[in-house]
Amino acid sequence: YVFRTRQYGTTKMSSSVIQNYLAALYDIRFGKYISLTFLVYAFVGLIGLAINFSIRRTSAFVFADEQNQSPLSIPVLSGFIASLFSNYILNNIWTFKQFRISGVLQQIKGFITFSLISVLGLLIQLSVWNFLLQIHNITFMNPAENWLSYFYNFVGIVVATASNYYLNKNITWEHN
Repeated sequence: YVFRTRQYGTTKMSSSVIQNYLAALYDIRFGKYISLTFLVYAFVGLIGLAINFSIRRTSAFVFADEQNQSPLSIPVLSGFIASLFSNYILNNIWTFKQFRISGVLQQIKGFITFSLISVLGLLIQLSVWNFLLQIHNITFMNPAENWLSYFYNFVGIVVATASNYYLNKNITWEHN
């Protein structure tokens, strides 16, 4: 069969149809292992990480004194707050679009809930990192052991991401 040029009307194949088709293909093949929503959530988190680093770097210059130094807490907090806002907005628009929060009061409540869960995630990350360092009796006297600190921090990030996803999915966006 040879396809001919369309003579009447327009295609029904919109970008959302293509996106839904690709999502369904992924779900059929890999959905039982890792949900697509979780992957989108993690990707939004990576975007938030880039925003965090960018704002931290920028605010370090903005708040620098005559010796080109700034208090570390201001850039770190600026980056954290900027990434909170961006992650909340992107998760509301993209990750959990079926459960999108609307209305000013609901948005404020959703952002506060998201922020509290994010702080809990930070505590989980730090706890996992510290626990792994302590059970392996690692100190930072030996530079060869520093790579373990990064690895244990990564493990903490993975655990915190999974817990944040679960809590946000079931509390912030009430996805039951």
